[in-house]
Amino acid sequence: MTLSPSPAAADRGAMDLLVAAALVLAALVVAGSQPTAVRLWRANVHLWDAFLTRDPWDPAVVPDRPR
Repeated sequence: MTLSPSPAAADRGAMDLLVAAALVLAALVVAGSQPTAVRLWRANVHLWDAFLTRDPWDPAVVPDRPR
């Protein structure tokens, strides 16, 4: 007597393979877009740094300040 895998087990194996392929593809996409994400993060940090360290009484920021 031999045991053969059920069709449900074969479907689960195919689904596991599909999920693994999707995870690998997602990892490759994330790894490929990492330099872009790093550039955006650095630009965001630079903008916040410029905003938080600006002088509110600088004529370039407020040109018509009271004298």
